[in-house]
Amino acid sequence: TSRGLGDVYKRQVLRRARKEQNLTQSQLGSLAGIQPHRISMIETGNSDMKISTLFSLLSALDLDVEILSRSDGSKKGSKIADIF
Repeated sequence: TSRGLGDVYKRQVLRRARKEQNLTQSQLGSLAGIQPHRISMIETGNSDMKISTLFSLLSALDLDVEILSRSDGSKKGSKIADIF
């Protein structure tokens, strides 16, 4: 499976946040309800990540996600499919 730049960025953000909070992969896995080996696979790009997994990790790391329009704001109602 080909991985896009967005996938790489998400993985980097998750790993950096985990390290900044001095959490091991095992500790983050416990907080997020995810097996520690899956955390490793996600961080290294060796596993696809479901949106539910992403939100579990964001919650465990006390992070928010923000979805913004790609346009300059003059065009309302961007489709969510355009983002993912």
